[in-house]
Amino acid sequence: MAFRKRSDPIGYVLRDEFPLYEYYYKSEPIRPLSSRSLIASNDDGKRRADELQRIEQRDSELALLQLSRPAEFSELYSAATRRADEAAAARAERAERELFFNQPSASADYEHWAKLSYWTLNEGVALWFGRDPNRVTWPLLKPFTEVSSFARQFRKALDIAERAAATDQIANSNLPGFFIAWANRIGPQFPEELTALVAAKGPIADWRAAYEQEKLAHAETRARADELARSAPTKADETQGKPLKIRADREQSLLRVIAGLWALSELPKEHNTAADKISGLLVSWGWDKPAVGTIADTILAEAAKLPRLTPQNRI
Repeated sequence: MAFRKRSDPIGYVLRDEFPLYEYYYKSEPIRPLSSRSLIASNDDGKRRADELQRIEQRDSELALLQLSRPAEFSELYSAATRRADEAAAARAERAERELFFNQPSASADYEHWAKLSYWTLNEGVALWFGRDPNRVTWPLLKPFTEVSSFARQFRKALDIAERAAATDQIANSNLPGFFIAWANRIGPQFPEELTALVAAKGPIADWRAAYEQEKLAHAETRARADELARSAPTKADETQGKPLKIRADREQSLLRVIAGLWALSELPKEHNTAADKISGLLVSWGWDKPAVGTIADTILAEAAKLPRLTPQNRI
């Protein structure tokens, strides 16, 4: 009987049923050098001969089965390939577990990382997978992308984060709660233990999404106000005109007070920077509104437009 290659379906089944198939065909018998090696050579030769006889008999049975009952042979071949795939997957899983970034020593210290004021993209992605960012970094993982499913998952998650930063969905360095909110929106969910620790120190909020929603709401309000202004009552209808005038006067007064306090405070004169500081102060008091976009674009921007009267131009 000729030696069958692995590409031959019958050879594939034979290797599944006889794990030492190639050994018995390709190995050289032991050459006797002494009386002991002579006995070993005889024993080895007998084992090889017996096993080859069983292989040849099974080879003939499989050849007949392939011709007479191809469906049954196909099922036998499929079972052999399935077992081979399962064995390969088990070997890959064992090898994956043994890599340094899958060891217990690579797990993140959630208590420590929850206290930090910001996370970089690599740190955020590592914590996303429950890994210690000091031990698990992309330069260290890169050589393992061909053999490790975790390394490939890390690369994909980091790629998503880098592209999100490039389009201003997040920054290169983020508040922990901000990064967690973004990551949960993308999926998979952040580790619950770390999320709870961060939430205990500050809100888990997607500020970018909140800002965009606030801008949309402001645009809708502005459009509605413009519509009302176009349909505002004329002087002939004083009863409807008074409420609108009272409200406009009240808004002007509030804006003047804000402009005055802003000028006397130590807040930056630039709208967005001042808005960030005011929003942070409000959040520390437990107020999540108005959003930073409303403070910058609606309140401070409008207050800055008010004319500054001096003693000379008041005369």
